[in-house]
Amino acid sequence: MSYFSHPAIEQAWQQTRSLLADWIDTSTTDSDLFSAFGNTFNNETALVLLQRWITTGDIGILPPIEVLPAADLNYALGAYSADNNTIYLSDEFIAQNTQNSDLVTSVLIEELGHFLDNKFNDTDASGDEGALFSSLIRDEELDEVTLNRIKQEDDTTHIVVDGANFVVEQALYDINPAFDLIGLTQLRNDSRFDDIDGTGFSIAVIDSGIDYSHPYLEYPQYWTGYDFVNDDYYPLDDNSNSHGTHVSGTVGASNEYYGVATDVKIIGLKGLESDYTPFNYFSSNDYHIRDALQWVLDYHDEYNITAVNMSIADNEALSAPSDIYNDLSRSSILEETWGIVEQLEAEGVTVISAAGNNYDLNPVQGVGSPGIFSTLVAGSVTTADFIAYNSQRLDPDYHSGMLFAPGVDIESTIIGGGYNVLSGTSMASPHIAGAVALLQEAAVEFGNRTLSPEEVRDVLVSTAEEVYDIDTNLYYPRLNVYNAVSEVQSSFETDNSEPEPTPEPEPEPNEDLLDTDIFRFQNNSVPGTYIYVGESEARNIRENFDNFSEEGIAFQVAVEPGDDLMPMYRFKSEVNPGTYVFVGEREKENIQENFASSFTEEGLAFYTYGVDSGLGTSFSRFQNTTQPGTYLFATGDERENIRENFPNFIEEGTAFSVDV
Repeated sequence: MSYFSHPAIEQAWQQTRSLLADWIDTSTTDSDLFSAFGNTFNNETALVLLQRWITTGDIGILPPIEVLPAADLNYALGAYSADNNTIYLSDEFIAQNTQNSDLVTSVLIEELGHFLDNKFNDTDASGDEGALFSSLIRDEELDEVTLNRIKQEDDTTHIVVDGANFVVEQALYDINPAFDLIGLTQLRNDSRFDDIDGTGFSIAVIDSGIDYSHPYLEYPQYWTGYDFVNDDYYPLDDNSNSHGTHVSGTVGASNEYYGVATDVKIIGLKGLESDYTPFNYFSSNDYHIRDALQWVLDYHDEYNITAVNMSIADNEALSAPSDIYNDLSRSSILEETWGIVEQLEAEGVTVISAAGNNYDLNPVQGVGSPGIFSTLVAGSVTTADFIAYNSQRLDPDYHSGMLFAPGVDIESTIIGGGYNVLSGTSMASPHIAGAVALLQEAAVEFGNRTLSPEEVRDVLVSTAEEVYDIDTNLYYPRLNVYNAVSEVQSSFETDNSEPEPTPEPEPEPNEDLLDTDIFRFQNNSVPGTYIYVGESEARNIRENFDNFSEEGIAFQVAVEPGDDLMPMYRFKSEVNPGTYVFVGEREKENIQENFASSFTEEGLAFYTYGVDSGLGTSFSRFQNTTQPGTYLFATGDERENIRENFPNFIEEGTAFSVDV
């Protein structure tokens, strides 16, 4: 009979033995041990023990393994206790990874590293020496940011087993201290919620723009956007602090260390001028912010936008929305913006804004605009859970959406593909925005509906931890996303006071409408450019234009309006004759206003499904940079081929969904 309680553990243990055998014969063995455990580690004795186990396979040489429920391990994947020389593994973690022995192996080697450090080191090595040892054994490359994080991490905690309290060193997914504070680490390690990551929702980030080429923000994280400062479709971040890119990364970077909601779609709306800082607010930004919010109101259905994040504050100290009328020069535009926020809330969109960073200079209660009239307004705490000295704050009796989140020394994405640390309520706000996406996905999963902004606010505030503020002698709520998602699950499962809402029926494709073939031809006179036409135009091209090569039916569309359908308009390029582009309403207006000399409108072309309708097959639009202003629409294998092999085609996001 196997010593191990689960075949996946036995397989991982044998894989561990094999990896150690390969590693022990390399020239880097000593340097790896010193890298992981420091200069006080007894390399020679440790290697003798490992060699004996590798040679004999005697399991008695190493600590026994015990499997416990994840909750007993504080939702860690694994742990090692020197108190009883035992390696612990999470039952749920093993069950979820029966087909992923590599991940189980990485945790086993980490806990083996903790055992070696305890047995052969005079003092506990700094940081998470087990995680570093595991990476070295598995020949995993670590970037400088990750390496420094591991070396600074404190992985010790306490667990109770059969009534006895043990100190352990634990293995978790990469731990961001801010995420640890707000319960996000716990959420990700709870098997009930391990699929909650913002899937199906978008968040609009109104800020200084976004570096949508950043590896953790590029498509499909970044979905679409607009630049209201320069009035174009390229909301590139040009802020010296990478303000918008940093904020966007906290909202939804694809890497779990940086992003709260790693599968949410980011809508980048540039509403702040390049020189914006929390202490350098210009009233001209008011108009860009107003326009960006109006864009969200117009397109929230199309992109399924569940929240707006505005890490923006004018550093006023307002105690009520009506205080905006104190500044006559801005009251009109602020009133208009407030009205759009109320309309967004009525449409189900939660609006989150920063409180401001002026408390140290003006220590009175109050928050800035637009936070004063937002659903939620974010104050900042340190990762030690103290209110930041400069974070503005307002008695929750005056603003029921006052909520604190980590905002000091927050590491996130910056322009150029890197990472940096910034502080302020601007950094606190995106933690809350990302949490809203998680909450909404949980509501759909457990209750078959989304929450209203009022419900979102009430859940987040009522499940928050309390932080005490010595200055105001008040307790303020601080975000705990684990508590909030747990509350959503519990409320839907136990509330029998009303019948469960009837789920919205899945929309059925308008198969009787999308029955018109669209053919694709390549213009051989301008290689890499294409035209999409219906049957009559296709017949004309076949008969009269030898310079076009037919490539078959591209997709099927509708020629009559219908439910779930949106109009697409065709414009002819005057710069590249014989080439065309199809656009929706918003881009049509932009072309008419700003590119009338380059494109000639030819009218309504056809109808397709909306981008986020969930119907049909989505097509991406690519612009050929060697022939600017020319476009290709592709899906499936062709889309992947273009992404991988044709860098001259830049993907601009999903254009429409159709039948194929």
